[in-house]
Amino acid sequence: MEEMIPIVAIVFTFGIPIVAILTHHQRKMAELIHGKQGTNDEAIRQELGRLAHENQELKRRLSGLEDAVIHTPVVRSSEEVLRG
Repeated sequence: MEEMIPIVAIVFTFGIPIVAILTHHQRKMAELIHGKQGTNDEAIRQELGRLAHENQELKRRLSGLEDAVIHTPVVRSSEEVLRG
C-alpha cells in the first residue's frame, strides 16, 4: 500500500492540470460552436458588406484612371519634335 502513495501523488499532480486544460478547451469550443455563432455571423456580414462597398469604390476609381490614361494625348517634348 505504501508503494501506491507516490503513484497516486504523481497522478494527482499531473492529472488535475490536464483535466482543467481539457475542460477549458471543451468549454471554449462549445462557446464557439453554440454560444457566439450568431454574433460572429453578424460581424462577418457587416465586414463583408463593407469590403464589397470598398471593392466597388476601388473598381470605379480604377476605371476612371484607366479612362484618363487611355484618353490622355501623348505630348511630345520640343526636343522630340525637332528631331523629327
